[in-house]
Amino acid sequence: MAEESQDVFQKFVSEAEHFLKFFPIAVGAIYLLGFLVVAIELAGYDASPLELVKIQYLAAGFWFSLVVILYCATVAIAQSFFSSKWQSRASANPRKQRHSRMLGSIVVGVVLLAANSMSSYQIRLYGWLFPRRVGHLADILGWQHSLLLVVLLLVFSDITAQIYFLLTDTAVRPEKRQFWKWLFIFISLFWFVFGIFSCIQAFSRDVYPRIPFSLGGGKTRQVIFWLGANTGAADSFLKRDKSNSGYTIPYELLVESENSLVVISPETGQQTIEFDRKSVGAMMVQGTRTGPANFQRNVNEGESSH
Repeated sequence: MAEESQDVFQKFVSEAEHFLKFFPIAVGAIYLLGFLVVAIELAGYDASPLELVKIQYLAAGFWFSLVVILYCATVAIAQSFFSSKWQSRASANPRKQRHSRMLGSIVVGVVLLAANSMSSYQIRLYGWLFPRRVGHLADILGWQHSLLLVVLLLVFSDITAQIYFLLTDTAVRPEKRQFWKWLFIFISLFWFVFGIFSCIQAFSRDVYPRIPFSLGGGKTRQVIFWLGANTGAADSFLKRDKSNSGYTIPYELLVESENSLVVISPETGQQTIEFDRKSVGAMMVQGTRTGPANFQRNVNEGESSH
């Protein structure tokens, strides 16, 4: 009994050492992916990341990695189903495993396309189940269409990766066949890299801007700046509201750093405005209050006492 517990402890220690060895590499990869996601998203507004070290990149990489992990888990379930059909032959033959993996990816893609084509039935079902929350249906369908392209690109990349491994495992001796083998290997590798980059681009353009800022996403926040009663340099690029009370019109906050702010301009002919945050007196984020209950109660009591 003592020997078994010691073996379990040693196995746990070895697994922990293996995890700690690759943990920094995984965090670095997630951070790099997040930087690419944010950079591609800001490039759509003709803006660029203002800082190389930012926790937002790690959050963005986490959300993209989560989509990839969920996809791989779903495909693994489908792959296990096809592998069970081949029983022991699939586990003994690596080519069978590649084929079952490809079939699993194809099934996931077909199911998603079928679900996306039944949007009208989803609207009826959702309206019947949740009649008071029909207004959220547009957001749900928007999420569905945005994730569909990302997952389909993952399916494409997964299939090309399996083709690459199948070709590398193929032994071809004649020189002419060997030339065509390496040519197809190069083509499959190129399409794999192209599919992964397209997947990151689609995620940055369609999915990441839908994730709330409070959860580490790229959804913009509507803000109003206070310029003060006196006119200043900020009047040259920030437009005041009609009341002329020192406040600006609402802007969409895109990037916030220690020294700079980047907002989406509502004016025609302008993409974004980047300026020093010292140019404004204050910044107010618009939205519903979500503070603690006791804080809201004290505020309400203070308002009622006057």
